[in-house]
Amino acid sequence: MCGIFGLFLSERTPIPDSVAEAASTAMFPRGPDALGVWSRPGALLGMRRLAIIDPEGPSPPLTNESGRWVAVGNGEIYNHAEIRKRLLQAGHSFRSGNDLEVLAHLPESGEWEWELGLRGMFAFAVWDSHTSRLHLARDRFGIKPLFWCGDETGIAFASALPALREMLLAWGKSRAEQGSSPWRGLLAPEGWSLDQRGLRWYLDTLCVPAPETFFRHVQALPPATRLLWEPGSPPRLETYWTPRYLPKRKISLKQAQDEFEECFPESVRYHLVSDVPVGAFLSGGLDSSYLVAEAAEQLGNRLSTFTVGFRECDYSELDAARELARNLGTDHHEILLGPLSSEDLPSIIRAMNQPFADSSAWPTWAISRAVGKSLKVALSGDGGDELWGGYPYYPISRLSRWLPKREWNEREPFATSILSRSGRVLRDCLRPARALHSRWRHLDPNGRFWDSLLLPEHRLGPFEIPFPNETEGSDHEKLLAADVAFYLPHDLLEKVDTMSMAHSLEVRVPWLDPILFERIAHFPPSLKISGGITKWLVRRSIARRAPNPFPPSLLQRDKHGFAIPVHRWMARDLAERFREGPLAEGSRVSAIFAPRELRRVFEAHRAGRIRVGHHLWAVLVLDLWLRENRLAL
Repeated sequence: MCGIFGLFLSERTPIPDSVAEAASTAMFPRGPDALGVWSRPGALLGMRRLAIIDPEGPSPPLTNESGRWVAVGNGEIYNHAEIRKRLLQAGHSFRSGNDLEVLAHLPESGEWEWELGLRGMFAFAVWDSHTSRLHLARDRFGIKPLFWCGDETGIAFASALPALREMLLAWGKSRAEQGSSPWRGLLAPEGWSLDQRGLRWYLDTLCVPAPETFFRHVQALPPATRLLWEPGSPPRLETYWTPRYLPKRKISLKQAQDEFEECFPESVRYHLVSDVPVGAFLSGGLDSSYLVAEAAEQLGNRLSTFTVGFRECDYSELDAARELARNLGTDHHEILLGPLSSEDLPSIIRAMNQPFADSSAWPTWAISRAVGKSLKVALSGDGGDELWGGYPYYPISRLSRWLPKREWNEREPFATSILSRSGRVLRDCLRPARALHSRWRHLDPNGRFWDSLLLPEHRLGPFEIPFPNETEGSDHEKLLAADVAFYLPHDLLEKVDTMSMAHSLEVRVPWLDPILFERIAHFPPSLKISGGITKWLVRRSIARRAPNPFPPSLLQRDKHGFAIPVHRWMARDLAERFREGPLAEGSRVSAIFAPRELRRVFEAHRAGRIRVGHHLWAVLVLDLWLRENRLAL
């Protein structure tokens, strides 16, 4: 795990050392162990390193034998040993055991679309110094981020938006004139202006999906995408992989179970590849429990596990995690959280690339802080819900698939009465899959809530989360594809990456191994959900495990997440913070929100008439993020 950055120009002018220093400083926590820089006139490639594989060996950038290809990368290539062996047999030679060194040799291997052969999580850059061609790529699921801007005159990129900004501003200070192309405007502070689309995506989904970002002329590289650039030509983006769920395999329960119980341990074995100790997050849920059990079996008693819980007992899974850890014999640690402290909140905001309002960012930040004090690597159960279909709307869709469907226009989507909330759930059974997904994944599906608060010039209306067309499999597959394409990379994995890397911790996600994913994706829905019970095959695998370390309650409890009690806290613990921030005269967000309407909604939530804690949290985070970054809307 590391942080990478680069700047490549059509004109071969020297790039001052201050440019690399600015990028490096802005993402120091991503790689506190070493800094490596490769520089030539018009070309800069750098990397901050968190040393995990071959920690005593040379730090990237790394080159092939001739020095033609130069490579840096963020993440890990878990199957680098097999790739290295193949390359050695072809006559290549290596000077380190670093997994990223294979990236400097693969371009000359002659393998077509060699990204598909990488089993890992990554965002990398490879520079061909002979032809002056740049190759950027991001892993299939978007586990590791990469931000960029540029055109035919040049290109800049970094693992973190603050690093990209500081790098460009440092370059701008060294130049007498900044050019006329749009991205060259980013060389001055006033060039970093709000992107209206990014703002609306954020308010409606709590995140900003790639390729959008919160800034104009700056993009996020989408998952499973490569970017190719050479002087005089605009950047070219190519998708090298798309998840497929069809055709479905005709397979018995026993055969599927056997295949799963072969594939998943193999994925865990790859994700344990490390020259430093590896720990694990243990939430007490099904995905992390199954993962920890497998990791503990492979590591023996050398596994440390960590659980975060809340003092509000209805949000805590400490007991279930503690029981499993005791049965497995792990070195278990518990982190107990109370209301969000005024000291923690600014640190969490500073860790964000751009405004991000998934409330589970805080417990993720807290557990990463605890783990990062003693470890560099931790396993996490993230991705299991997107692999199997673990969210509440999956059983709703599956059980109601025979009912006639119709669109519903919710008149009171945030009303708190039992009748109103029960009615929404009942109507979920009659919604088409697209509308069901929209209702659960959009804060404001029809756009009326935010339009009532935003000033007229900011009312763009809601955007629609991409959803597969009517011919692409069953509703279950469509929901899976929509979550893998949107919620997984842009919310879940963005959160895990930014919150963990703030504490120099690499988090690995074995449920998102590409080989495992391809196998499970083609299993029929009946093996993933049965009678409204999610993750059916995993539960069957748990039931036949011997000896069985899993608490009986594990198979009976509903799904819980890391989310904070945000509705309660916005009404009580964070109410004063909201008054002093977004509701204060001249606040950072006063340029886009109507103050009177915002106060009205806030007071209605506090009084319990409506339930909009996530909406208010998004406004609070936006105001704090703008303040921390000294930006104005």
